[in-house]
Amino acid sequence: EASGTVVTEFGPVSVAWNHDADQWNYTVDTSKLPSTITINLRLPVGTQNVSAELDGTILKAGAKGIKQEGRWLEVPLTSGKHQGFWKSSPN
Repeated sequence: EASGTVVTEFGPVSVAWNHDADQWNYTVDTSKLPSTITINLRLPVGTQNVSAELDGTILKAGAKGIKQEGRWLEVPLTSGKHQGFWKSSPN
């Protein structure tokens, strides 16, 4: 479990992670950033099959600006409070 605040030139971004059974849960609060700013959340996907969700939506590379960059899934976030999870999936 970990939490903290990343101070950016546009304002603070609060993050928190915890491991529960077979998945990682996370929250990201970008509500103090200007609404015109988009940041990227990077989730580690490694070399295995991963299931990930953000704000109730399943994350897939190629959808809504989501990219897989090597071992990372890059997800654009707008201003607001976000929550989700990621976990290894069976093959």
